[in-house]
Amino acid sequence: MERTVSQSSLIPHVFLVALAGFLLLTKPVFGSESCDTLESCQIPEARQFDFWVGEWSVNNRFLQADGSYKDTSRSRAIITPILGGCAIMEQWIGIDGNTVNGFSVRAFDPVAKEWKLVLNWPGGGPQSFGILTGKFRHGRGEFFSRGTNAQGKETITMYSFSDGLPNSVRWDSGHSTDGGQTYRTNWIMEFSRTRDASLVTEDEIFTSKKGKNRYRKASDRKLDVLLGDWEGRGEVVSEKGSGRTTGETRRTKIIFGSMVVSVLNTTGPDGIDYRRFIVFSNVPGKKRWEAWLLDGETHQFLNGVGTMSDEEIVFDWKDGKGTLVSRMTWSDLEDTSYSFIEERTKNAGKGWSLRRKSEWTRIDE
Repeated sequence: MERTVSQSSLIPHVFLVALAGFLLLTKPVFGSESCDTLESCQIPEARQFDFWVGEWSVNNRFLQADGSYKDTSRSRAIITPILGGCAIMEQWIGIDGNTVNGFSVRAFDPVAKEWKLVLNWPGGGPQSFGILTGKFRHGRGEFFSRGTNAQGKETITMYSFSDGLPNSVRWDSGHSTDGGQTYRTNWIMEFSRTRDASLVTEDEIFTSKKGKNRYRKASDRKLDVLLGDWEGRGEVVSEKGSGRTTGETRRTKIIFGSMVVSVLNTTGPDGIDYRRFIVFSNVPGKKRWEAWLLDGETHQFLNGVGTMSDEEIVFDWKDGKGTLVSRMTWSDLEDTSYSFIEERTKNAGKGWSLRRKSEWTRIDE
């Protein structure tokens, strides 16, 4: 027997009412910067995942051969607001012998008017990133990606969030091989809250105790020189001219050392704060580092590929259309300092112009 879920099925209106009440009663504390000061975060769509912020115990149920679902393992999920609350970061950690671990960063794109979910499930080692897109409708969140299965047939993966209450929520993972007419749900995740949203902050990403680093190969440690807390001073260049900037950046490893996350906060010459979030992962199968950058001003994702040496680290970044738009170079790499340059291109790399340059000094010693 195969369980199918129609894409047009709706969640009862009680979920929407409960979610709205929960957001009013338990609006998370998002650190020192209020997201409400950023116009694109004021729209209701940008806050539709706020219900998920907090820490959760997860019961994992998997589809069996007879069509039933069996409780198979447990996980711990930490959902953290980042970039002043305008996006969320997920850390998924297997417990009690469960070895499934994962990460995602999720943000609402105000231009495309949809959510984008960038995820990485390292499993037995670092992996490539994937991306899903979708929306909330009638209180149900549905997010999709297209791919090909082992038999070469096109498949659609769907994540759905439903049954949302202040202290519980359900996440289903399913796939379709008939163009989205029906979905086979193979994994059901039942969340029970263990920590309130107001207690989970961005600062905790960098200050909490980390699990044992399982990735000790030299190729997995190329970014170690940039870990920690740094302060920088430099220059930003635009069509209107140039000006001085100051900033702080923090980097740490997550998910047992499989990835590096970075949060940058800078203040420009106009006094306006600028933020960006980056997650990096080494992908041995492709013999390269990959990364995703979320711009805190535009709320757009960029996809990066890096090359590294003892002298410098270089990442080229492409936009959602696959067009090369920028390059970042970290050089003069020392234990207590480094230099940074960001360049932009308008013709797919045939010419570059300076956007930012700065000098950084370690402050966490």
